[in-house]
Amino acid sequence: MGAPKWPPNPQRSGRPGGAGAPLYVAAILFVATTSIFLASPMRPIGDSHYAMLLSEHLLRHGSFALDEHFRLPLDPARYPGINGTRGGYPYQIETTGGHAYYFFPVGSSILSIPFVAAARVVGVSPTRADGTYDERRERRLQTVLASLLMAALVVVFFATARLLLPLAWSVIAALVAGFGMQVWSTASLALWSDSWGILLLGAVVWLLLAHEARGRRLHAPVLATLVAWMYIVRPTYAPVAVALGIYLVARAPRSVVPYVLVGGAWFAAFVVYSWIHFHRPLPSYYTARELTFGRFWTPLAAHLVSPGRGLLVYVPVLLFVLWLAIRYRARLRHRGLLALAAGVVVAHLVVISGFTLWHAGEAYGPRYTTGIVPWLFLVAVLGLRAMLDAGPAPRTALAVGVILAALSVVIQSRGAWVAATWDWNSRPPIETHADDKVWDWRAPQFAARGPTSAPR
Repeated sequence: MGAPKWPPNPQRSGRPGGAGAPLYVAAILFVATTSIFLASPMRPIGDSHYAMLLSEHLLRHGSFALDEHFRLPLDPARYPGINGTRGGYPYQIETTGGHAYYFFPVGSSILSIPFVAAARVVGVSPTRADGTYDERRERRLQTVLASLLMAALVVVFFATARLLLPLAWSVIAALVAGFGMQVWSTASLALWSDSWGILLLGAVVWLLLAHEARGRRLHAPVLATLVAWMYIVRPTYAPVAVALGIYLVARAPRSVVPYVLVGGAWFAAFVVYSWIHFHRPLPSYYTARELTFGRFWTPLAAHLVSPGRGLLVYVPVLLFVLWLAIRYRARLRHRGLLALAAGVVVAHLVVISGFTLWHAGEAYGPRYTTGIVPWLFLVAVLGLRAMLDAGPAPRTALAVGVILAALSVVIQSRGAWVAATWDWNSRPPIETHADDKVWDWRAPQFAARGPTSAPR
């Protein structure tokens, strides 16, 4: 392949800007990825139990208090998560001021209201006729919604890649990201908070690259809204808000004031919500009481290279991405975005390595690094563009890249299809044996086999 001209010729469909093809290709990608995500049998719904129940309750009553659904005593067979730690309530529910609230971030439930409303039209609801919780339908709703969200993310990845890459490369990059990263093995299987989070972040990355690569207007209020909702969905996205603000100061100073004003307004509204319901500035999940940094270096290493939670182990194609960035560093474009991505990735790794529950509990592989997937994809796109600009790519390097991409897909597929990989978390329990389990190369999670009791 010869070195492509820059900027690319928009009249050639094989280069960025080709007319017609991206729309139908995007549609095919959405349908195909949705089908595969829906067909994946593993449905590890744990923390997200009752998320759809809250969506429906907000839709019908406009209230965050779930009192009518949690009248003690509760039947453990019908209410998952009752473990003796919350006075007879599931661990996903907290009580304050005499009311029962969903303990985990409510952002995903709020954003899911339109989907739950549509499901009600066709007769699917997370509650039975008597108002009690229906776990089976909750699971079904989360299965469909998570699959749709992650299929949409694959389309966003495709659109992002098309800003810089030819059509074929864009399709390949989007598919490898969708099936070779935590998109498939985690975010598409259930409504984890990162399911909404990385879709919102994917939109932010597309907006930023469209501004840098195509000169499209940077709508600061839109960026601020997306980033604010990422935080409401999951507080570990807070570094994005700060890093993006710094980026705007350096690259688009006229956008800083509207970004701060709109983002501040959303944050103020969130504080008001928390004060009304919990009588404190932020809900308890956001108070960072688990962020102790008691064992920082060991968790950091585990998040990167351990056989149980290592990002580079479960997504080995990232080694090729790193090689691209280093090998073609002189040709890398949009270095401001590259610096932004690197800064957020480092900040995210620092935060998740400071958690007391650093091992991510009942999870498959590097769940805690799911929130940086769109940034890693951006680095991959920039690296591929630099490689194409440099002329014919080394065949050996491309072959290694293909092998690493295929290996990533295989590893992620096991988390989506093999129940033993989830049962690995409980044999013995990871909560009490994390140090031994995540570093044991003799029994890595991705290679788990045998009898299983994992959720399907």
